[in-house]
Amino acid sequence: MKAFFNKIKNIFFGKTIAQRLFQGYLITLVIGSLLLLLPFASVSGAPKIKFIDSLFISASACSDTGLTTLTLSNQFTFFGQLIILILVQIGGIGILSLKIIFLLFLGKKIRLKERLFSSNERGNGKLGGSIDLIKTSLLVIFMTEIFAALATFLRLVCVSEYRDMFKNLGQLIWVSIFHGVSSVNNAGFDIFPVIDGQSSLMVFKSDYFIQIITMISLIIGGIGFPIFYDIKNYIKAKRKKEVYHLSLFTKFSLQSYFIIGGIGLVLVFASELLAGKSGFLFANNGFSIADKIFALIFQTVSTRNAGFATINLNMFANSTNFILIILMFIGAAPASTGGGLRCTTFFLVIYLLKSTATGADRVEVCQRTIPKKTIEKAISIFITGIVLIVFGTLALLFINNKTFSLTEVMFEVASAFGTTGLTLGITTQLNVLSKIILIFIMFIGYVGISTSLLIWSDRKVVKNLRTLPEEDLPIG
Repeated sequence: MKAFFNKIKNIFFGKTIAQRLFQGYLITLVIGSLLLLLPFASVSGAPKIKFIDSLFISASACSDTGLTTLTLSNQFTFFGQLIILILVQIGGIGILSLKIIFLLFLGKKIRLKERLFSSNERGNGKLGGSIDLIKTSLLVIFMTEIFAALATFLRLVCVSEYRDMFKNLGQLIWVSIFHGVSSVNNAGFDIFPVIDGQSSLMVFKSDYFIQIITMISLIIGGIGFPIFYDIKNYIKAKRKKEVYHLSLFTKFSLQSYFIIGGIGLVLVFASELLAGKSGFLFANNGFSIADKIFALIFQTVSTRNAGFATINLNMFANSTNFILIILMFIGAAPASTGGGLRCTTFFLVIYLLKSTATGADRVEVCQRTIPKKTIEKAISIFITGIVLIVFGTLALLFINNKTFSLTEVMFEVASAFGTTGLTLGITTQLNVLSKIILIFIMFIGYVGISTSLLIWSDRKVVKNLRTLPEEDLPIG
């Protein structure tokens, strides 16, 4: 029992990288939730916000998830929305990386410990390049946010029916900025006015310009900033006519991200076409053919980690929503603003199955052999992820008094784990315990399963010096 309490104590006061990340995340979401509780954070006349709801929204913003129990545009004032946006930006940049940025701003020398913390948080294996990586990441983030915000603003201000949605030009500018930041950080929060019950981006179901700008932002945020750092170095080397090879991380991340997205898109189209005459999306007369095609493309991209929706997801067939659950479970690339299992982990498991089926004694990717230790880690993360989704779904089914379908609950859990923010409409109906469970799942999806498990570990790694005799076991 004493050992268990020491473990708990280390989680809150320990100094390992994983424990520091958890502590930073916890402090940030608690401060954010308290700020959202302030009277001037909510609109006059809006229902008084409960602590669990402010905590849930704060956690969702910190983890760049986008699940919310309240309508942000109706509940929060400019101050409240600004707090949420700051939390989203913190989640996108990285809590530990912000410490590096602050020290650089003050002109302080960055110690080896800070470099190590930051490089682990952002997924950069090169310790010496972590500062340059942070600078490149910030440049990519802010440039893309400015581009997305400006493009959104120009579209909104040029279309009269969009201008009429807002009270004044100031609100239109603020909504454009909010959407740009939320998109790049794959948060999925929006503060667009709710018109005729249409939330998120449903009012833009026929506006392909807004959808394309949003998808570009989501992809840039979802493929991982170390990739842009690697590409920058590649371009610099080419200009100097030097030899430079893109890292395996860059090649494999891009390959896995886009292949999974492409396969997901094909499956989504096939699912909806097969269900076309059963009253689902393709049978809906409220959408043109182009609207339906764009809706499927947008939702496939958004499902990777964003949380925006141009249609009510209940219009999809059950098979389509199950495909979306799988995509949310897989998630985006490592060191990105997305969460989930991570596409590289999933692809490594696929390559392992391929090696086993072909009788190969090793896993080879992009002309490289993957270490056995990495393969074992990928398998453990994959299994842990499945267990988390299964038990999270069972827990929510057990403790909710309302009758939710298995698909609705699993979709919610997968959305939290993938830090996606999409829902089939049950988030506002969940009880307190369910929201607490989802907060923990959002954190695990945000920092990754391996980091979440390391929170329980002490600073020292104890090696097992005892070697037992080997004996084989029959397996399936």
